[in-house]
Amino acid sequence: MKLEYILMAVTFAGLFLAAAIFQKSKERKGRGGADLARLRDIAAKQLDDSGCYTIAYACCSHVRLSVGRPVTTTYYSYIAAFRPGTLFVIPLQFSGREIVSPPGFRLDRENVGAVRTDRAGRVTFYAADGTELCTLCVSAGNTADGPFQPLNIQQEAEAEKFQSFLRQFTAQLQAGASRRDGVPPTPQPQRYPQQETERRRSF
Repeated sequence: MKLEYILMAVTFAGLFLAAAIFQKSKERKGRGGADLARLRDIAAKQLDDSGCYTIAYACCSHVRLSVGRPVTTTYYSYIAAFRPGTLFVIPLQFSGREIVSPPGFRLDRENVGAVRTDRAGRVTFYAADGTELCTLCVSAGNTADGPFQPLNIQQEAEAEKFQSFLRQFTAQLQAGASRRDGVPPTPQPQRYPQQETERRRSF
């Protein structure tokens, strides 16, 4: 094997090892909880009883494909504050390291008719008339990656609790639907403004 190939292989191996170490370092910082603590402080300003909620970071992205145009990915970020029967969602906006939080909105059995989860783990809440209210995903690991993923949050426990919340919440909806069978649905709110939190990247 020629010397230049050996040097190239060693260089690539070194770069891969450095990237892996850097990734692990960011994950350790995420487990320290500094960014998650910032979200808890924001939630406390909008929820008087925030201590009764589990606070988690939620996000999702939407890829738009258009013929002859760049692929555009839109990112959304939220605080997901939940307790049995109730999810309070706070949209997040970012300006550098600053976080701006417009007023949040509540999702419960009064305004949610169905919940769907896709293969990517994204959860969509629908009104009784089928109107989409909100889509989000609570992941165990969120490593900071520039303006499109500005927070470094490792939240394994919160992600597990959110899945338990979803199972219970969905069961409550199904039980409520069976009791309301044949009863006209109550008026539902308009779609919540996810566009307030969007960040777009085009390729």
